[in-house]
Amino acid sequence: MSVHRQNAEVVLQHRIRRPRAQAAAHEIHRVGLAQRERRVAAQQQVALRDGVRHIVEDRRLETHRTWGSYSPVIVSVAESSKPIIMTKRIGATMPLLLSATGWIFASFLPKAIAGPAIQHALQEGRVMKEYRNRQALDRKLAETREARLVGHSGHLLANIAAVSTPLIDVRGQLVAAMTVFGDAQQFDYSLTGAPAEIIKEASLAYTGIAS
Repeated sequence: MSVHRQNAEVVLQHRIRRPRAQAAAHEIHRVGLAQRERRVAAQQQVALRDGVRHIVEDRRLETHRTWGSYSPVIVSVAESSKPIIMTKRIGATMPLLLSATGWIFASFLPKAIAGPAIQHALQEGRVMKEYRNRQALDRKLAETREARLVGHSGHLLANIAAVSTPLIDVRGQLVAAMTVFGDAQQFDYSLTGAPAEIIKEASLAYTGIAS
């Protein structure tokens, strides 16, 4: 057993004590990759801001166009340079309690409109298991209103994630939801990620644009 331990120590030391030139090359490579990743991330954020501006300035954003009988309707789309495969296009509806867009509408529409739609979704079973309890559902709606953001993944389409925010006019009424989609394995749909920060910033500025 002592021989085995000694052999293990030798291997470990050999792996750690790389020649200086090799270690330096490794460090340069690592730094180079980090710089490239930061550059790509910055480019993606610029593209996202451009797409957000396109959506916010779209004059078709009116509640009677963005809301169907029981669910939101897509009225505008800004594709990325690497568009994801989506079957949802302009004119399509989004599930109320199974999509980020839907959660925004459920949270910010007047109760007279949202209430029957939420009840319909519950009756149809179109809601995640953890929100079938009314208290849990109401807590989720309250958290979404407070954060002015919601992230969601996997229920609209497999491996697709999204983060969404409301666009509210000068009267305090919901006009639309602005939602960014991405590959769930790569896209940061957390409420503290760069996409959430960008769309929330646009959401808060929207009232001034709409006035």
